[in-house]
Amino acid sequence: MSSKSAPRPTKVLLTSSEGTEFLIDRDIADMSQLLKCMFQDIGEIVLEPVPLPNVSGPILTKVIEYCTHHRNDPNFYSANDDLAAEIAEWDLEFCKVDQGTLYELILAANYLDIKPLLDLTCKTVANMIKAKTPEEIRRTFGIVNDFSPEEEDQARRENAFYLSMPEYKFETIQVTFPIPFVAHVELSRAKKMNAINSAMWVDIRSVFDTLRDDPDVRAIVLSGAGRCFTSGLDMFSLNLPVVEDDPSRTAFKIRLFLKALQDSLSAIERCDKAVIAAIHGPCIGGGIDISTACDIRYASKDAYFSVKEVDIGLAADVGTLQRLPKVVGNISWVRELCLTARNFDANEALEFGFISKILPDHAKVLEAAIATATLIAEKSPIAVNGTKHLLNYSRDHSVQEGLDYTAAWNMVMLTTPDLPTAAAASMQKQKPTFAKL
Repeated sequence: MSSKSAPRPTKVLLTSSEGTEFLIDRDIADMSQLLKCMFQDIGEIVLEPVPLPNVSGPILTKVIEYCTHHRNDPNFYSANDDLAAEIAEWDLEFCKVDQGTLYELILAANYLDIKPLLDLTCKTVANMIKAKTPEEIRRTFGIVNDFSPEEEDQARRENAFYLSMPEYKFETIQVTFPIPFVAHVELSRAKKMNAINSAMWVDIRSVFDTLRDDPDVRAIVLSGAGRCFTSGLDMFSLNLPVVEDDPSRTAFKIRLFLKALQDSLSAIERCDKAVIAAIHGPCIGGGIDISTACDIRYASKDAYFSVKEVDIGLAADVGTLQRLPKVVGNISWVRELCLTARNFDANEALEFGFISKILPDHAKVLEAAIATATLIAEKSPIAVNGTKHLLNYSRDHSVQEGLDYTAAWNMVMLTTPDLPTAAAASMQKQKPTFAKL
């Protein structure tokens, strides 16, 4: 008898719940952890059709289509680990199915243990309900409201924090609230690497002005969707105002145009709440303008930066040249960056004090930023907002002017009940609870 084992089959026959047979390549079948483990348990020899009683023929066809498309993807099992990442164009088209099919795909992916497909379909459902009211969600999914008026009133009272928030809907920015009192602002032009177009200039100012006045927000995390923080100015959207044959009037209009752009990013600095930039990937040009207006900057190890403006024929004009020297304090390094437009990585940014922490990847930098925002949100909003305001004022004035202004500020703010509340909580080793502003 030969001691050689039987050859590994190259095809596998699957049977759907209604008995439809599918002959597929073995490597595609192995993308299901359920089937892969099954084959290993029976010694790799598959002599009979494999029944899949929980998957119908049409759904199995879709699953095979998905696995066939991704069969040579080296990052198949890691591609969906970052739930904040952009969905690929092919996957978006794949998920354009009716709701019944989408739910069956979720069940099939879970049953067959194909994690990337499960992540994709669940993320698709999450995107369908993002920023929708309970009534809109019910209409979208055909959900019958079986709450009595009393039960619905109780649920609304228990979730009053979330229901009392202003509506945050913007064309180029997503705003979510991962925990109470913390807002996550995400630049959301992932397909364009979050390039700043005319709509985003408007949205940045609007969102930070709204957050500034929202009593349910005490700290903010700012990040970018997809592969990077931002690639900077969207040159295709740049539309300078021009008065034909009149350079003087053109100059006045351009000045107003630039002042409006400056004001958009200054809204981040004007916002009373602490703003933490969670930077990953490229942070170019306008990304430096944005991040220098933030209070705290964290970056992933793959982040890199550039004051890019001289490479496109202009001097940076919306904040970098004014804020960067005050952020890092090394004017020689600042001038080198601004005059050469060279890239600098996260390690160099940390060395010169531009960022305060490096994290392994996008998910971790976001996690760290939210953790810091959570810690800040637990403090007295009177104390936090006052601290940010006084830091900004003192940065732009002499030490004596800063001290005089602080005395005037605190002669009112020291009367807050937050002071004895914080002191009592500290003595009792408890977390204090502060009123909203």
